[in-house]
Amino acid sequence: MSRRRRVTPAREPRPKWWWRSILLGAIITTMVLGGQWILHRSFFAVQSIVVTGNLHETREQVVAQAGLTTQVAMIDLNEANISRRLSLMPWVARAVVSRQWPHSVLMVITERRPVAIAARGATYDLVAEDGVDLGPAPRGTNLPVLVSSSGQWPYQGSARDLVTIAATLPRAFWAQVATISQRPASGIRLTMTTPVTFILGPATDLPAKYEDVASVLAHEKLVAGDVVDVTVPSAVAISGP
Repeated sequence: MSRRRRVTPAREPRPKWWWRSILLGAIITTMVLGGQWILHRSFFAVQSIVVTGNLHETREQVVAQAGLTTQVAMIDLNEANISRRLSLMPWVARAVVSRQWPHSVLMVITERRPVAIAARGATYDLVAEDGVDLGPAPRGTNLPVLVSSSGQWPYQGSARDLVTIAATLPRAFWAQVATISQRPASGIRLTMTTPVTFILGPATDLPAKYEDVASVLAHEKLVAGDVVDVTVPSAVAISGP
């Protein structure tokens, strides 16, 4: 009776490159960790902050809002997040933040433009061109007064058209506009310093309506109390007091 001998299959040789992959991975990991360690040293921390364009928000206020009052590593800065935080400040319309390696940060501020004033309780606040409340108006501010039928501060909502008018008034007569008001029946009105009232109606066809207002002011002899209806461009109607 013959015996069968069990034959163990030979193992396939391990590829020669396997140890190279392990070594390469170890080198890359070491470089990454080492780079992180280096970039978090004090030399690569924020040491200089330059703020430009800020006329109403102080440098200290901007730096605090940006979260840079304590030492921060340059590598950890998120320019987009800082810009969003700065845009929450009343006067900041836009902020561009950039890193200047190895340890400087530049923040360029574009401020909002006040176009009118409006009652805020017992005082008057500045209204920006996008309806934001910019805080108390300095004494002697020469801007139109917005008067909303709601009696509240709706200049980013229901009375947004009043801000649109204030922001687009032409230089030809903007200094003569005392108040900009809105009535449910007739729409938007400009009361001049004379006082003469111009009825604009809805906030549409504004260039044509402004042209009519400028033409009437330049060529018509108006008296206090006159009402000029320019709701329909080129069909001006003037009625006496």
